[in-house]
Amino acid sequence: MSWVRGPLPRLGLRARLLALGVLGLAVGFAFGGTLLVGALGWTLQRSVDEEALRTADAVALLTAEDALPDPLPVAGGQLRVQVVDVQGRIRAASIDADRLVPMLGPDELRPGQRQRLVVDGRRAGMPGPVRVVTVPAGTPQEPRTVLVAKSLTDVRHSLRVVRNLLLVGFPLLVAGLGVVAWRVVGATLRPVEQLRSGAAEITGRAGAERLPVPAGQDEIHRLAVTLNDMLDRLAASRDRQRAFVADAAHELRSPLTNMRTELEVARRLGDDTDWPAVADDLLADTERLSRLVDDLLLLARLDEQDARPAPVGPVELGELA
Repeated sequence: MSWVRGPLPRLGLRARLLALGVLGLAVGFAFGGTLLVGALGWTLQRSVDEEALRTADAVALLTAEDALPDPLPVAGGQLRVQVVDVQGRIRAASIDADRLVPMLGPDELRPGQRQRLVVDGRRAGMPGPVRVVTVPAGTPQEPRTVLVAKSLTDVRHSLRVVRNLLLVGFPLLVAGLGVVAWRVVGATLRPVEQLRSGAAEITGRAGAERLPVPAGQDEIHRLAVTLNDMLDRLAASRDRQRAFVADAAHELRSPLTNMRTELEVARRLGDDTDWPAVADDLLADTERLSRLVDDLLLLARLDEQDARPAPVGPVELGELA
């Protein structure tokens, strides 16, 4: 989380999206690869157990009929079979199995129970670990136990090959998807860059100034349309402001012109000037200017109040009656 709060916000939007996407892909692939290897290992292990148990059940059936051949027939050379009694003595064995030492010791063997164990392959004369299953056999008077061992070397080799392929293939796949995602995200954000460039070129001068609208009917298209509507409203507001300033300047110019004209005429007339009349005219123009200034201040205060939220509080209804 410190990495997300630290370096990640300093990256661009495109890089952040790519980093999060690649991180999600890597986590997903790692989780999926782990499940795949686990499911494959469980399936292969189950197939080994089923093959060993089928052989053990067949030998147990022969043991119950007291028709054990010597050596025990085993399909293929991947299995080792032993039949032991309650004293741990080997009564029969396959051609490749040890006839003196059982594959399971007395502390490991549970007579009358089915078992599944993984032991060292040297006990059965096989390389690597082996899977040993036990099946009860014989008669109540002469109980026997059938031991079948099958090498796990092929299973471990298959899992190792799959794991290595995943370790090599998944990073390459994530890298390829990252390149594709970089280009796709860049193409997706290109309209945003066009909007930014268009906004940087807007100067606020008179004339129609609009942002480029992308062709796709998506969120960026709606954003561009909304921003253009905002620019239209700002342009209309700017035109109204200019018209208002022009009207205010015209209204202020009239009394100022009258005052200047009266003063120039009075200066030319000299002693013949009717100064009380001139004073009355100047006072009337001054009052007109004061009213115009008061109106402008009132409009400015009204605009300021409209921009601020109105206070909410109790209202005395009696005063409104």
